[in-house]
Amino acid sequence: MILFSKEFILFLILSFHVTANWRLIDYSFTDTFIDDNNWKMFGSCTSYLPILFNRKSCPQNSQTYASLIRYNQYMEKTFNYKCFSAQVVFDVFFFEIDNVASHLLVKSQTPSDSQIIYGRNYLQNDLSQNSQNICNNFFTYFQLLTITNTIYDLNTENQFLINFCFKTYSLFSEIGIRNVLIYVNPCHPTCLKCNGPLKTNCLTCFDGQVVSGGQCQCISEQQFSETFIGCRQECNRDYSIARNDKICVQDYRIKSLFTFFQNQAIPISNDNRYSPFIFITDIFHPKNSDLIYKDCRAYDFIGELQFNEGMLYQMKLQDSAKFLRIRLTFYLSNLQGSSKIEILNDNQIQSRIIKTTTDLQYENLNEIFKQSICGGSSILLRIEMIFKVFNSNPTIKIQGQLQQASEFWGFNNVTIDIGLCQQNCKICQDFSKCAQCETGYQLYRNQCVQNCPIHSINCVDYEDSIPYSRYLAKGFYNLNMTLDEIDSFYDTVTNPTGNFATNQKFSILNYKIVLGGLLVWNDGSYIKTWTIQKPHYRVSIYFNVIYGNRYTGQFYYRIGTTSSALQGPYSGGGGSLFYQISFQSTNKISLDNFISDNLYIELLCKTSTPNINEGFCAISDYFIVVHYCPPFCQSCDGSGVCLVWETSHTSLSSDCQSNQYLNFDQQTETYSCKYCDQICRTCLSEDECQQCISDQFQVINGICQCKPSSFRQGTLCLQCNRYCENCFGITQYDCVSCIKEFHRSIQYNQCLCQPGYYDDGINLPCLPICGDEIVVEEEDCDDGNDDPFDGCDQCQFKCQEECKRCHSGKCYQCKDKYQLVESIYICKPICGDLAIVKNEQCDDGNSNALDGCHNCQLQCYNHCLKCNLGICEKCDEINGWYLTGANCEFVCGDGIVAQGQELCDDSNSNPFDLCNNCQYGCSQYCLHCQNGDCLKCAIGFKYDYYTRQCAQICGDNLIVENEQCEDQMVSYLAQCQNCQFKCHPNCIVCKFGQCQQCSIGYFLIDHQCKEICGDGLTIGTEVCDTSINDLNSNCYGCNYNCISGCLICNQGICQICQDGYFLDQFLCKPTCGDQLIVESELCDDGNLIPYDGCDGCNFSCEISCSLCEFGKCIYNNDDPISSTFDCTPNCKLCEQQNICSDCEEYFQLINNHCVPVCGDGIIIEGLEECDDGNNLPDDGCYLCQFQCSNGCVDCQQSQCKKCDDVYYTLDIQTAKCLEKIQDQTDTNVDPSILEQQQYTVLRCGENQLLVDNICVNQCGNGILINQYEECDDGNRIGGDGCSSFCNIENSYKCVNQEGSLSQCTFIRSPEFVINILSDKMNSTQILELTFTQDVRLQTEIKFDELVFFTIATQTQYLLTISHIQNISTHLSSPKYQISIEFLEPIKDPILQVDIERSIIQNQFEQDLQDYQKTILLGTPFVLPESSKQQLTSIVEINDVMMYTMVSVSSLALLTGNAVMFFNLLDLLQSLSYIKFMQYQFPPHLKEFLDTYTKVSLQPIMNYFQVDQLLANLNGGTLPYQVSNKSPQKPTANALNQFYLINAKSCYFSVLASILTYLIYCVIVSDSVQKILFKFYNEKNPNSKILKCIDFFQEKIQKKCLKLKFEYFSLGIFKLYQAILHQLIFSTLLQFPNYQFNSAFEIFNSINAMMGLLFVCFVAFNLFTITSAEIKDLRKWKYFYFESKTSFWQVQCKSFQIYRVLFYIMIIVQLMNYPEAQSILLSMLSFFYLIYLIKYKPLQSQYELRKLICRELLVMLITGTFLIYSFDFSQDSYMLFGWVHIGMFCSILASNLFIDIYVQIHKIYDSYQQKKIKDKNEQERKYFYNQLQNFLVNDQNYTLQNRHN
Repeated sequence: MILFSKEFILFLILSFHVTANWRLIDYSFTDTFIDDNNWKMFGSCTSYLPILFNRKSCPQNSQTYASLIRYNQYMEKTFNYKCFSAQVVFDVFFFEIDNVASHLLVKSQTPSDSQIIYGRNYLQNDLSQNSQNICNNFFTYFQLLTITNTIYDLNTENQFLINFCFKTYSLFSEIGIRNVLIYVNPCHPTCLKCNGPLKTNCLTCFDGQVVSGGQCQCISEQQFSETFIGCRQECNRDYSIARNDKICVQDYRIKSLFTFFQNQAIPISNDNRYSPFIFITDIFHPKNSDLIYKDCRAYDFIGELQFNEGMLYQMKLQDSAKFLRIRLTFYLSNLQGSSKIEILNDNQIQSRIIKTTTDLQYENLNEIFKQSICGGSSILLRIEMIFKVFNSNPTIKIQGQLQQASEFWGFNNVTIDIGLCQQNCKICQDFSKCAQCETGYQLYRNQCVQNCPIHSINCVDYEDSIPYSRYLAKGFYNLNMTLDEIDSFYDTVTNPTGNFATNQKFSILNYKIVLGGLLVWNDGSYIKTWTIQKPHYRVSIYFNVIYGNRYTGQFYYRIGTTSSALQGPYSGGGGSLFYQISFQSTNKISLDNFISDNLYIELLCKTSTPNINEGFCAISDYFIVVHYCPPFCQSCDGSGVCLVWETSHTSLSSDCQSNQYLNFDQQTETYSCKYCDQICRTCLSEDECQQCISDQFQVINGICQCKPSSFRQGTLCLQCNRYCENCFGITQYDCVSCIKEFHRSIQYNQCLCQPGYYDDGINLPCLPICGDEIVVEEEDCDDGNDDPFDGCDQCQFKCQEECKRCHSGKCYQCKDKYQLVESIYICKPICGDLAIVKNEQCDDGNSNALDGCHNCQLQCYNHCLKCNLGICEKCDEINGWYLTGANCEFVCGDGIVAQGQELCDDSNSNPFDLCNNCQYGCSQYCLHCQNGDCLKCAIGFKYDYYTRQCAQICGDNLIVENEQCEDQMVSYLAQCQNCQFKCHPNCIVCKFGQCQQCSIGYFLIDHQCKEICGDGLTIGTEVCDTSINDLNSNCYGCNYNCISGCLICNQGICQICQDGYFLDQFLCKPTCGDQLIVESELCDDGNLIPYDGCDGCNFSCEISCSLCEFGKCIYNNDDPISSTFDCTPNCKLCEQQNICSDCEEYFQLINNHCVPVCGDGIIIEGLEECDDGNNLPDDGCYLCQFQCSNGCVDCQQSQCKKCDDVYYTLDIQTAKCLEKIQDQTDTNVDPSILEQQQYTVLRCGENQLLVDNICVNQCGNGILINQYEECDDGNRIGGDGCSSFCNIENSYKCVNQEGSLSQCTFIRSPEFVINILSDKMNSTQILELTFTQDVRLQTEIKFDELVFFTIATQTQYLLTISHIQNISTHLSSPKYQISIEFLEPIKDPILQVDIERSIIQNQFEQDLQDYQKTILLGTPFVLPESSKQQLTSIVEINDVMMYTMVSVSSLALLTGNAVMFFNLLDLLQSLSYIKFMQYQFPPHLKEFLDTYTKVSLQPIMNYFQVDQLLANLNGGTLPYQVSNKSPQKPTANALNQFYLINAKSCYFSVLASILTYLIYCVIVSDSVQKILFKFYNEKNPNSKILKCIDFFQEKIQKKCLKLKFEYFSLGIFKLYQAILHQLIFSTLLQFPNYQFNSAFEIFNSINAMMGLLFVCFVAFNLFTITSAEIKDLRKWKYFYFESKTSFWQVQCKSFQIYRVLFYIMIIVQLMNYPEAQSILLSMLSFFYLIYLIKYKPLQSQYELRKLICRELLVMLITGTFLIYSFDFSQDSYMLFGWVHIGMFCSILASNLFIDIYVQIHKIYDSYQQKKIKDKNEQERKYFYNQLQNFLVNDQNYTLQNRHN
């Protein structure tokens, strides 16, 4: 599925005006201090002797200019641009003192023409200006002019020159040149020469192309073009991209990134030569090769790639990368129809190359060039493709889809260019919009710039500040402004005679072209009426007014209409220096409610005494912005609200439909609604979609794409076939990638089962094939057999029954009575343990071989071959031992010497044959024999000391024993040798030296045997014998013979034939068709035409001919039968006289005969030798006859046998003639030697020599041949560094030089080491990977990409790699930490670590010794999922209780009950340190203990970045130390961190306490009292203010005053109690490991020692406080506060401090002794519990009960921790952990229950007190009520009256 096309990508490219009019190509001498800018100066206008560039400065200011004087008269510069016209602008100073005529001439020159730009002859009086105020006060006669001119008719050349020629005879005359601007009008990029900017204005073309209709076309090899450059092969990589019309335009977002394989040769390296590309193997056609192919031109390519092989490149780009441009050169060989090569991005097809029957077809790529090479058999194709990327790590894959083994492809010269959304953008919003720029850049109009332009505010352009605004005019803010653009800013000017002394209405000031300026504008107006075509409501005008050089006038402006008021004046003045600005005013004029189509602007400078030489004014930074009405609006009000809409439009919101977007046409300045893409429902622009038409699509960076596993077809996304992961069609033959989990791989766009799997036709996943010896994912092994006990059974690992611990088919531990053979992981019985098991027959516990049991097998006696349970069934009869009963015995006389029993055995009873009764004897000629040694021999014999027997004496003239003769006694006809008669060697019957009978093949002549030649037997001196003595046979006269036609014969093999013959199987056969008649040929007419008189070198007539003589038919006119003719062969229709008129198929009619059609690809047997379908010569078949290559002088059936030795050499492998390289260095190489070498390679193979027809390997001869050998140390012995196959061995480094002996040195190879840092029961295993030597990478690659970790047993786990010291391309000591978190229980997992080969090396470039290691991880303790859920619930409950207690205690602290808060703080701190006990707690208990650290100051530390501050003090990293208190902890944690890091919260608490005390002091200070008193007097009438003051004094000040007074008696001790745990913990951890290596370590160690001294000081002085005779209760209030008063009760706070001290000391100092920790902590809680129960020291009984409960549970918990020291099952550990979790929860639960009860009780008491208080208040009110008093008095009065 092709996702993107190049046309779609190019929406990213900005519009570039390739045919723009004027371009500024050069500006010179514009700076204050100028340089030559490649202008050259000469001494005169006619002499081209260069001189130094002459620059001068104005004495009145710092301005410099190029100076031309009498002896420095000429200046020029050459410009190489393809253009048809140019403009020149420059300032010229005329200085003159003498009244001598001077002449200035400025010209443009081409090689064939010249044009005058400016010329002037002048005298002193012609200079009317005064230079005193401008440049030089020495010159009275001065003039400044600004010159402009246009050069036409540059179309004849593409080069022009500008020169200045100054001629004068005055020593004091001078010309100054400044502000030179050169503009050109360029040709269209395709034009070589032109007369206009359009593509139809071409005059000549590149590469000799012909102009057609004024247009040029670039040739196919250079199809791209660029302005000023012309046609080119491809666009520049940096900042250039091709448009749709193949014109290269600038785009600063694209830049080069990578270049690969650009050179002719790809270097040889230990790493993959094609790195960083990764080879994609075709799993169906695996191969192993270097993958570097050298083509016929000796260029290296990545290849040969066949079938579905390819290359993959995993890229890493910056986040702002949005598209890629890739160019590469393909090498295509023998591609068949419908074969293709695909380029994919993240498994989505981007481009394709498809081979058709006639040519190549491309999809989404451009062909740069294509050419045939290597004789037309291969194609060289360079392509360019551009596509988007959707992430910063795209995967580029180039993969073939080839069909036959003869097809292959490769590539080289790869360039990858990156395209950003915008240059210098850091974060992109989409493919073309930038959201955030890089540091140092600002976002301006979707571009990242270093400095915002002057026509912007806060980097918002003037026309972007208000919607629908556009520039009407924009100029005078830089130097790039043409003369036409300058003139467009004014229609008329006033007072031209008093202004424009430079002849221009502009000038150049401060690197800008300005309107007016020096000697230009002093008194007058610039007037312009601008036309605004579209409806608008406001206009904004910006300009900058400049005064300079003593200007005393004023500036005014009139903007709007001609009747608008004149605004001003703006005054300025001062300054007298050249170009000095004495006043600047940036103005913005906004015309609201301006709807007129004509905008009148008048800019006026007015002075009372006009003098152009005295001052000037100028306008710069001139911008006019029109604020238009909304789209489709015909009229709007001053705020931009539309009043009148266009027809069919009512409002902006309803202008466009939901599937349309608003489009603005820059040319017509009109808006329109355009439809979104057909699959886009809503969009913002043509290329930015917001919502797709259905949920089948998804929006990615503004583009609708089909979701994974689907492809787009029209407006639908269709689901891929079930076999495909990604696809481009609906069938199973349209796959792009396959689902890996299904074990399928791509094969020509079809997902097929991988090797080792089969398709059952039912399931989608392929099923493994067990027994095919291919191990696949679901199989542990596959040994291809059914043996259940060979380690692999049914493709699963299986060990023998005797194995106790088995893994991966390998036994690691055997059962009892068996021992492990570690090398083969097999258990075998322990022989000698007196226990008979398995295949043992016996076990006698010894190694005696002759006691009936040996090696645990029953043994028979010696010489028994077959022993059955100790009984011999067969003896060693071959060596003379025979079975007799149950024993093996020897037999004398059987001819076999039984060793140990017989000395000899001659199988006879002759006592004189040196062996008698199987003992040694002497011969009969021995006179004295002793033990087989003869002491005295008979006459005629002598004693032979070697045999110690009597031997006959030959030559003593005595014939004794078996002597036949003596040499002195035989006749002259007999022969005697060694006392034996001798005949011919081939004599078989010899008597007395005369032969009686000869061997076969010989006949007897005079008792001599002679050879018989012709008997068919090759004997004696005969070389051959064929029974027939024929001169034409290969054997004649019993010697080798070559048949006729041979020129050079060697041992019966013909090497060179005579003319007219060809060599076939070493025989010379006549060459029929060479027009030479030899041997058996009757004729030879040199053609294959039948029936022409000679066919096949035999006379031949037509078939119908009855009589043929010498190729001519003899007709008998009188014979009626002979006058009847049959058609000639292969003739379909013939006429009379046997004239053929029509031929059969595959034949053609030539001269009335049917001959085969040569070139139709069909071979007619007997008439055509070959037919290759063409008539091309030198391709092996020409004119349907075999043909050899050029240079062949002996060709036999297209196989060349001999080449022209002068210019060619014969390649024996291809049988072709190769042209010799004429400039080769060794010109004396004998062609026969070269041919012999090739013949040797053909017969023996590479690196072999043919010696005496034997192939001898050159490895080991001490002469290194780099092509075949890695080393050659002169031997073929392994183990010395260079193996027997001439390969470098591991741990050796060889110094090699071509043609020399290799010197190999042993260098230990680096190894990688894996150590387990954590306990093997942890669910998270921590391992450390290090190296034994300093190593480095061969190429830049991530460590994660070259190392692979595998858990052998299938389980779920999370593996992370931490880089402690990362490996790089420089030598270092890398260190990595691997964390493996097991997610499910597993027993004895084994980790396998694999590292890529040939990537990691040491300083001697040695590779790793091993690339794979395994390590047993133990049995991790993994919580089941149910336990995790239970633990989560319990932790949440515990957190609720903890936070509730914190809240309650904090409330109690605020209400004055501090003891509750600090007891809780002490509890939580104590519990948080239990996790540092070095028990192997079960994982759920470990996780639970971590909850007690949640209440800490760490969030506050993080907020203030304390860790970062400490890291900066240490140079940027947080340090940690190696301590014996933190075993097996390599990374930073609380146990091995420095003191300052652990104690930071203590210091923070102290600082916070001091700050709080200072706040108290401020609040209760006199200053605050005075402020309150003053405020009280001022606000006296206001009762609310007075109440607030009263509340502040009563509630806040009094409380702060109390806390201030109690701070040193109570507050600091509470602070000490709060930080006590962490302070002691930090000081004891650091003790005594103090270091002074750096400033940080010195500061840390000093603080740690001071902290330890402070703790000791406090501890030693505690008792002196509470046990003193005179108790200062006020000073030591903390120790008596909330405690009872007796001696032991008042020691409560001291005991608390000591308890904490001992608690932390036990945990830290006994870190490696957990059992001692448990016992001592339990004892500490026990003693403290006894103290609490006995003395009840606290006043609050509730707090006392909480402490008792806490200490009781802590005592039980720490004591029962001892159970973790014993070996229990994991289930038991789980149970113990739950019990301890419950006990921990009980501590908080009991404390929380008591706290809640206390608070409820307090609330109830408060309620009761409130009721009593209310009752008392009511009674008080009752009795003190005045009315009630009156009633009481009245009642008393009535009673008195009654009594009266």
